[in-house]
Amino acid sequence: MSDLEDTNNKNDEFREGFEDKNLLILTNSYPDEDNRHYGGIFVKKQVRYLARYFNEIYVISPQPYGSNRNLRDYEHDNVRVYYPRFFHLPVEFFRKRLGDNLTCLAVYLWQYQYEKKLKTFVSNLKRDCCVGKIVTYQGGINSG
Repeated sequence: MSDLEDTNNKNDEFREGFEDKNLLILTNSYPDEDNRHYGGIFVKKQVRYLARYFNEIYVISPQPYGSNRNLRDYEHDNVRVYYPRFFHLPVEFFRKRLGDNLTCLAVYLWQYQYEKKLKTFVSNLKRDCCVGKIVTYQGGINSG
C-alpha cells in the first residue's frame, strides 16, 4: 500500500467519525465571503478543509462596534459564519484617567459583559466539538 493510499484510508476513517458532527470555531478574525476583509485567511483555509469532514461548521468571529462595519454573516455550503458585535473598551483611555485599580474593575466588568453575550450566542448553536482561541482587544486570551 502506498503512502497516498494509506493517507486516503485514514482520511476516510476520520470522515466516518465526524460526518454527523457539528464543529464550532471561535476566532478573533475571519474573512468575509468575498475575502475583501482578509484577516484570518489561514483560519478560512483550515475551515474549507475541515468542511469536508463535518456536517455543519459554525465560525464565530466577534467584532467591536464601529470596526469592520461591512462584515455580514454568511453561509457557504455547510459553513455558517457569524460576526457578533460587542462594545470595545479602550483600556488605555481608562488607565490614563482612572488609574490602574479602577481600570481593572472596568476591564473585569467589560469582560463579564463580553463573555455573557458570547455564551448566549453560542448556546443557541447545536455543536459537538469546539475549537478556538479568542484574543480580545484588551490583550486577554481565552482558549477553548
